[in-house]
Order: sequence, then structure tokens, then C-alpha cells
Amino acid sequence: QVELFRVMRPWYEYVLDDYRELAPGFWIPATQEFAGFEADGKKSLNMFRRELRLVEARVNEPLADELFTVKLEDGVEVFDSTYEPQLVYTQKADRTSAEWQKILADYRQRAEAYKKQEAARDALVGQPAPEFPKSTWLNSQPLDLDSLKGKVVLLEFWATSCGPCRGAVQVAQEWHKGAKGSPLVVIGVHDAGIEAKEIEKFAKEAELTYPILIDVPRPEGLGGLLAGQLMIDGIPDAIVIDQQGRIAAHGQLHEVSAKIRELLSRAK
Repeated sequence: QVELFRVMRPWYEYVLDDYRELAPGFWIPATQEFAGFEADGKKSLNMFRRELRLVEARVNEPLADELFTVKLEDGVEVFDSTYEPQLVYTQKADRTSAEWQKILADYRQRAEAYKKQEAARDALVGQPAPEFPKSTWLNSQPLDLDSLKGKVVLLEFWATSCGPCRGAVQVAQEWHKGAKGSPLVVIGVHDAGIEAKEIEKFAKEAELTYPILIDVPRPEGLGGLLAGQLMIDGIPDAIVIDQQGRIAAHGQLHEVSAKIRELLSRAK
């Protein structure tokens, strides 16, 4: 169960595009997309995608009551975010109590696996970070943990195919630019399975100047080795390594930024 979460690279992708100004200073994305990636065994990856396009917009008009009433047709896929993780099921008006209990039972099994995965990730904190795999590096000679002792290392996991990663790599670039004169080292870790020239082209267009390690495939066939060792279950994601080479934090960049500042302040 827990292993399933380790082969999804990436897990979700969100895209907001075609922003339009509907009123002075009020912008909204006219196109919104959501994609999910599901591991099927260990040799294939199934993807589902949802797209929402704005066809009509009215500003500051009274809203009819019926707009706040949702009637789901049979066959519609429901994502219930009141559960953590989300409860996903297909709408069926005449679903029996036994069928609903089966959905909840399956969900509880997945939720338990999710909790175990999160607990396993939390248990990494304080442990020695794994060595970087021998692979291709961009913007730098190959680095290793021994040479980075005494440094605070930010590993930013991303991929060119990941929409949200496009913003995350720019935040990582800002950390890199601001790291001059400090013990902070920013390293991008690109997902495995993509040619270096494609990543290099993207990095140049995005003006990324920090070192980028291209992860190597896992023996199981899906995802990257370093990402698997650090239990990265979705991108963008980040790992912070302290001056002693131990894992200090994991999560989104905004979630680990406080730990980075704390470690840098100690260095002063």
C-alpha cells in the first residue's frame, strides 16, 4: 500500500492559463486544468484530466439561488475535499447503503496507507541524507554530500512537464540568487526519464542558474532513485539538508522556508 505512493511522479498537476481582466485590477484564469497520475502496477501510468474554460463572465451582478445548488448526474466523478486525503467516487443516485460502505472501506484503506506514508516521511527528519546518484548535472560539476558539509542544502524536486513546478523553480532561483555570501546551496533535482538537452533548454529559457541534478530511474522502473529514497510522492516538493548532512525538513518551498532561515541564522 505505502509503496504505491512512491511510484507516482508527478502525482497531480494544476494549470491556470489565459488570464483576463474582467474589471479594473480583477484578473481571472479563463482556462483551468487539473490532471492526476495513477500508478497501475509498476509498468504503466494512467492519467485523468479535467478542464474548465470560462465562456461567460458577469461582474457585480446578483447571483441566482440555483447557482448554489448542485445536482450531480450519474457517472460524474466527485472529489470530496472534506476528507483528508480526498474521497473520490462516481456519482450514482440509486447507490445502496452496502455499496457506499464499500466505497468508505476502500477509502479508509487508502487513507491508512497515506498516513503511513506521511509518517515515514516525517521519520526521515534527523536521518542522514542519501548520497546523490551518479548522473548528469547541469550548471555545475557533480556535487556530493561530503563536499557540502557545513552548508545548508535545498533540494527542489521538479520536472519540465509539471505546471506548478514552473513557479517553484523561479522561487528556488530567487533563493539561489540571494544565497551569495551565505552557506546556502540550492540544487534542483529533475525527475528521471527526460533527456538532458530538453531540461537544459527549459533551464536556459527560465534563466535557472543553480545546479540541476537529473535523477536516475529506480530499479522498479517508475520514478527517480533519489526521489524514491526521500519519499517524494508529488512535485514540486523540497528537502532541506542541514550542515551535518541530515534531513532537516520536507514539503513545499513555502513550508520549508522557515527551516532554511533558522539554519542560516544559526550559521551566523
